[in-house]
Parts: sequence; structure tokens; C-alpha cells
Amino acid sequence: MRQMIQQARAFISTQPRWLLITASSIGIALTASAIGYARYEHLRARKAESESEHKLEYHRTHDELTGLLNDRGLVTFGEMLIDIARRDGDAVGACELRITAQGGGPPRPDDVLTAAEAAARAFRTSDVVARLDEAHLIAIGKGDGFSAAAIEERIADFIELMAVPGLPRPDLQAGVAVLAPWDDGSLPELLAAVQADLELRVTARDPAATALLGYAPEH
Repeated sequence: MRQMIQQARAFISTQPRWLLITASSIGIALTASAIGYARYEHLRARKAESESEHKLEYHRTHDELTGLLNDRGLVTFGEMLIDIARRDGDAVGACELRITAQGGGPPRPDDVLTAAEAAARAFRTSDVVARLDEAHLIAIGKGDGFSAAAIEERIADFIELMAVPGLPRPDLQAGVAVLAPWDDGSLPELLAAVQADLELRVTARDPAATALLGYAPEH
């Protein structure tokens, strides 16, 4: 072994200085490249992990069909919005939308998707918009509340803009409720109030249609 080391040293000592410098530079460059690649792979793995966690959290709080918030997202962001409104001394309004197929009857998935897209455009970006179940959407926002007639008309206009000629359009009916700044109620009370208002409006328009209203929102 000692002899091999001595031979290596002797070989190196006989090489031109420029060759030794070049070899050293190449070694340094290769080492730097390896370190840089390892750092890149580490950052890439961290980014992939972060994106995976973000996607998982998104699917926990968003509806798969419509992309709106689901019931968990409604509770999370709805309660947050109500807390902000309380802190600012503002009222909180809710608007629940009942979706039916054109001419009546339970909505098809296309009806729900069309209504959800129209609702996403019709409400403010600061509003919390969610899908409650197969036939109901809801929006919650700061302020004095929503006008049922104005919301129905606005969403119907958006549906007309998006509709394919010759295909049926979903029908929608809105119910509304407001928590005044001095009210002690929170999200469960607001959901119960807006559901009750929607039931009254549906009954007034078509008493036989109340059978399509039933669902149990999570408190």
C-alpha cells in the first residue's frame, strides 16, 4: 500500500502544473454540480409534498362536482366570516338556493353544475359560497343581507349567458335570512333561519314542492 501511494505521488509530481490545475477544477465543478443537484432534488421533494398537502386540504373543504365549498368548508369559512362581521359590527346575510330541473323535479348533475357556476359569478368574491346537498346551494356574506328576487334574477341571467341553445336550464328559488349585529346567533341559527325562509317561499309558490326541500344541515 505504501508503495502504491509513493507511486501515485511520483506520478502526480511528474505531471504538468496546468494538468493538475485542470483536474482540480474539474473535481471542484463536479462536486458543486452534485451538491446543486442534491439541493434541487430536496427543494423539488419539499414542493411536491407541499402541493400534495394543499390538494388534500382543498378536497377536504371543497365539493368534488362543483368546486364550491362543501359542508366542512361552509362551517370553517362561514364561522370565520361571521366572527369577522361581529368584530366589525356588521350584519351577516345568507341566501339559500333550491335547484330543480326545468319544469320541476330533482336536479340532474348538469343542473347543479350550471347553477353552481352561475352562483359563483353572481355572488361577491368575499362571500362564502357552498353546496349544501344534491339540490341546495348557500351563500353567506357581510352586510344587510340579500334580496331573494334580485338573486334569482341575477343567477338566471348568468345561466342564460352560459346556456347551450336547446338544452334545458335549471330553475332556482332563493330564501334569505340576516343576523343583525346585535343578534346572539351564529352559523347554526343563520342556517336554520334561511332554510325556514326558503321553505315558506317554496310553499307559497308551490305547496307540493316542499317534499324536495328536506335535508339536515350540519350544525
